[in-house]
Amino acid sequence: MKINLLIVLLFFATATTYSQIFIDGVVKDSQNNTLPGANILFQKSRKGTTSDADGKFSIGVPSFPQTISISYVGFETKEVKVLDNTFLDVVLSTSISINEVEVTSNTKTTEFSLISPLQTQKISRDELQKAACCNLSESFETNITIDVTFSDAISGAKQIQMLGLDGIYTQITQENLPLIRGISSSYGLTHTPGTWIESIQVIKGAGSVVNGFESFAGQINVNYQTAETADKLFWNTYLNSEGRIENNLQLAKKNGKWKSNLFLSHQYHQVEIDNNNDSFLDSPHLNSINILNKWSASLKDKNASFYVRAIVEQRDGGQIESVANPFLVNIDNQLFELSGKLGFLNPDDCNQSTGTQYS
Repeated sequence: MKINLLIVLLFFATATTYSQIFIDGVVKDSQNNTLPGANILFQKSRKGTTSDADGKFSIGVPSFPQTISISYVGFETKEVKVLDNTFLDVVLSTSISINEVEVTSNTKTTEFSLISPLQTQKISRDELQKAACCNLSESFETNITIDVTFSDAISGAKQIQMLGLDGIYTQITQENLPLIRGISSSYGLTHTPGTWIESIQVIKGAGSVVNGFESFAGQINVNYQTAETADKLFWNTYLNSEGRIENNLQLAKKNGKWKSNLFLSHQYHQVEIDNNNDSFLDSPHLNSINILNKWSASLKDKNASFYVRAIVEQRDGGQIESVANPFLVNIDNQLFELSGKLGFLNPDDCNQSTGTQYS
């Protein structure tokens, strides 16, 4: 009796086993590359398997017909209706392409560095455009940290105050090279047109002495327009109600190992302005020509840049000429400057470099 019962159980187990039919196949892309890890699921039960390292799969079905769903990341899901156990060669197409998405962001015109241990504020070109500025002294009209005032109206000289201290305690550099130093402190702020400037970095409080000793109250560093980002030809003109005229011309050489920017500026003012009727000119007559030529190159393990600058300026201030024996002030400014930077990178260690600056 026990033997007969065992035979009956083995018969039903064998029948159940053989009632399971397997579907074999492989999953590929349009380039005939197999896709390992593809999901193969029954549409109704959502039970299934995944393809192996060669993209092959085997799945049992109780009966036909069956609909299976094959999916893979980055490809369109494909549904296949299976009528028999024929080997399946499934080819998936790449996902539907969507239209180009353009991501834009708004950057602040004034930024504070969260990395530098020094409190550094960057004034961008967009911030400079908020003020009707025409030179460096007028670029801080929207900045509460720096005050620029006339030292006297006769000469038109301007002085800077930072953190309440006079300008002699503030270091002003051009791309980390000395810009305003010594006798040029009186008029140097007016010798850098605003259209030349790409950005300004302002360090509040004592700064580094790498580029000089003046940074007791802070440091102001001016970055000029670069050949890569500047227009090949740019011209700017300015005229106000007091007869002040300024023209700024910029040319950029973008090709070749050595790239160059040529900056030209002419300031002119000859109108007599005496709004308070004290017989003294409110601002001096001015005729100034300013030229700056900047060259830069990156040659394998070397970086080099140099600057050639020339300024010829005539200022005439004092009393108006209609006054008998007028008190007159004639100032003749001439500046000729050659400065540059040269750096070498250690080819064996990218963390080591040597640099020199001259002016």
